[in-house]
Amino acid sequence: MKNFWIAILLLSCATGFSQTDGTQQEWEKTSCYSKISFQLVHQGTNGTRHLWKIRFKNDYESIISFNYHIDNQNTDNQPTTHRKILYPKSVSAEQEIYTDTENVFIIVDKVSLSPYPQNFINCE
Repeated sequence: MKNFWIAILLLSCATGFSQTDGTQQEWEKTSCYSKISFQLVHQGTNGTRHLWKIRFKNDYESIISFNYHIDNQNTDNQPTTHRKILYPKSVSAEQEIYTDTENVFIIVDKVSLSPYPQNFINCE
């Protein structure tokens, strides 16, 4: 079984680094937002692309929204390209993501305690 890592980005964002073998993973908390967790599972390859399944869990008592991005590079200026809304104490549906490499980073930022991208909370 391959290893699973979490790395920390500064400036109010959380980043995880993952390399898994398709088995069910434990929930991993983002290092910056302790009440947002994720599971990332590598499903194999389709040609030269790697298929991943990701889902998020909200442990806040209120609705939240946040941006996220999965990429093969860990850079401070990487734009987050997807927005997710989660109800209190809920888990998102699985979403499939394709990447060029098996080593990926998860970036979570712009967390709001509302369904709208406003009044972002700072890293805890």
